[in-house]
Amino acid sequence: MKRLLPICIICLLVSSCGPSPTLDLSATETAIAYRIFATLTSQAAFKSLTAAPTSVLTATAVPQPTFTPTKAPSATPTPAKPPPSSTPLPTPTPPCVLVPKRGFGKVWYENESARKLLGCAHGMEKGMNYLAQRFEHGVIFWTDADFYENLGVAWVLFRDDMTYARVHVAWTEGQLEPTPLAPPKGFYEPRGRIGQAWREGAGVRKRLGWAIEPEQSGRGAWQAFDRGFMFWIVYNRGTPEEERMIYVLAAYKPWPPGGPRNDWLEFVDTWKE
Repeated sequence: MKRLLPICIICLLVSSCGPSPTLDLSATETAIAYRIFATLTSQAAFKSLTAAPTSVLTATAVPQPTFTPTKAPSATPTPAKPPPSSTPLPTPTPPCVLVPKRGFGKVWYENESARKLLGCAHGMEKGMNYLAQRFEHGVIFWTDADFYENLGVAWVLFRDDMTYARVHVAWTEGQLEPTPLAPPKGFYEPRGRIGQAWREGAGVRKRLGWAIEPEQSGRGAWQAFDRGFMFWIVYNRGTPEEERMIYVLAAYKPWPPGGPRNDWLEFVDTWKE
């Protein structure tokens, strides 16, 4: 108290000696207020950190959709492979209701060219009587098979282009033969029905040449198909040179377009009972 009294007295003396000085308290007050505000703020923050929470909000993560990129389809999709089979698949058979048997069937099954010419069998195999003769460049045969295309004709098979012609013949037994010709040695002139087809058919003699063996006759077989016929003819029957031949003759084109056709093929009959 003794020290404060002189100071107060000095202050009174100073104030009484002249005009009172003007104090700028705005800066000081502002600074003091800022310090008080900073102190209170820091204390409140400290209390909020140390105080026990009254409630807790638990954040739950929201699952995000998973994006799976898809592969663009290729221009030509790869076909799925069939599951493996323990047993092999059967060999497909032609879609025919009726198929040939024996020698005709063997030729038909083993040769795609024959199937393409003929198609499916159109009837059962039947027997026939035949006359046949082979030439330098082809074959002529006549049969008594009972079907329309065979009536009153001999079948002339040309080897130069593998086509055939049906030549009308009206030969009867006992009919007089024309004057014999003189074939080269080792060749033969055809007679009877076959001779008539050879002489009178347009271009037949020139295209076939001379016969290379005598006329053959016997019992044969034939069968009708959707687009043609098969004929079974035996040459040199009962000899070591016996040859059983099967002739495949196409008569019609597949539909469409359809229409006549005259291609032919020949096969040696290798079928055995």
